[in-house]
Amino acid sequence: MEKDSKRILIVDDEENLTWSIANNLRREYKRHEVYSVTSGDQALDILKRLSFNVVISDIKMPGINGLMLLEYVKKHLPDATVILMTSLFNPDLKKIADGSGTYFLEKPFDIAELKRTINRILENGSQPNNSIAPNKKLREVIRENYQNQFTGIYKLKNGREWGEVYFHLGEIVHAKIKDYEGELALIDILNWQNVDFELIKKNDQPLKRTIYYGWKMLSQELIQPST
Repeated sequence: MEKDSKRILIVDDEENLTWSIANNLRREYKRHEVYSVTSGDQALDILKRLSFNVVISDIKMPGINGLMLLEYVKKHLPDATVILMTSLFNPDLKKIADGSGTYFLEKPFDIAELKRTINRILENGSQPNNSIAPNKKLREVIRENYQNQFTGIYKLKNGREWGEVYFHLGEIVHAKIKDYEGELALIDILNWQNVDFELIKKNDQPLKRTIYYGWKMLSQELIQPST
């Protein structure tokens, strides 16, 4: 690898799209190394062997998805910046990206837009890492349950909206609202401003875990004193 050369990784299970983006970027960034793979599993394998400056990944993929890759990169390659792509636009996906200092592109996007984003990253480095900031009342409930290693279910209301949050030994492991569950539901709930709580059950473990990356972001806040 030449001095000042950068590594860029493209991950998407749409093989034609991956091939097209990779070839376009290789023509644009001749002194940089551009890699491309067609699955999250392949991406994880290469990320364990090589360091990268920019990782461009689709969110929705079989097996290891884009959010899982984002979690790995933030933990093991802190100097790398991730660009998430998706054809299923949801504003809460963007909240996840924004909350981690990650870029977000909605498919179909202009290749020129992708290049502008890459140029910004290569010139200025990664963006500041913003944290999730739930409202104070919700934050205190989460912190108390975290410290007490609580296991159980809370029902939450925000006006006409409602949701459920499942704790296991203090960690939020599952969340759901009317339209969806998992990471997206958690991010939505954390942005509610007027929250009422109702404890439904204690010591009732959910049948599945849908919260991974969102909890890791949130748990960083829990060790900080409330203001």
